[in-house]
Amino acid sequence: MKVDVYGAIFYDIYIYGDEPHNSKIIEVPGGSGFNIAYLLYKLGYEINFKGFLGNDYKGEYLKRIIPFHPEVKNEKTAVFISKNDIPIAVERKINESEYNDLRKNADIAIITTEISKEELKRIEKLNYKKVFFDIGPRPFISNGIFEKAFIIGTENECKYRKCDVIKIGEKGVIYKKKIFSSNKKIANYKIGLGDIFDGLFIDNYLKRKSIESSIINAIKRLEKVLDMPTAYNKIKAL
Repeated sequence: MKVDVYGAIFYDIYIYGDEPHNSKIIEVPGGSGFNIAYLLYKLGYEINFKGFLGNDYKGEYLKRIIPFHPEVKNEKTAVFISKNDIPIAVERKINESEYNDLRKNADIAIITTEISKEELKRIEKLNYKKVFFDIGPRPFISNGIFEKAFIIGTENECKYRKCDVIKIGEKGVIYKKKIFSSNKKIANYKIGLGDIFDGLFIDNYLKRKSIESSIINAIKRLEKVLDMPTAYNKIKAL
């Protein structure tokens, strides 16, 4: 099955530890759009991922290890840095770029607010048959567009517009005011869990067409990787 995914790819730097000379540093691809695209790719989908890489050494490194071909811009590759799983710095300017080659390759699209509202409006004009819209990480730019999309967001993000599925962390997921509970275990490594839920939910939904069973199955699979650092490594382990 073909799916178009629009979002960001970041050069993720994870720092673990409080002592400078006794720290662990992990460098991997990341970004909500990339995480969803990579998960679906690993599950066998034919993915056209639309993101941006810079013409720098970080971009060259990412091109060598990912299965996609994002557009290369004369900018710095986006960077995300966290310490002990708390984000401390994000450089995202390249994600405000304009797509040079914007065309529909599938009937299904997944989009995030990592890209500009102007590009989101251009994507809307492609008239996809089905759109899944995760309104993170910048829900405030999501209003007034993709009114017929299936909307996914966190509890805070869904204060900006009505969501179909609301992610509420270790408590689970809300759909039609019903809570679908998780095992309530607090993850040791939380970054990227929401993106992975999105990918697992969308995979189940596209195969089974049942929202409720797709939520339940996605939660169960997600619970298997709560104690693994980085979204990239979580996805590789699923």
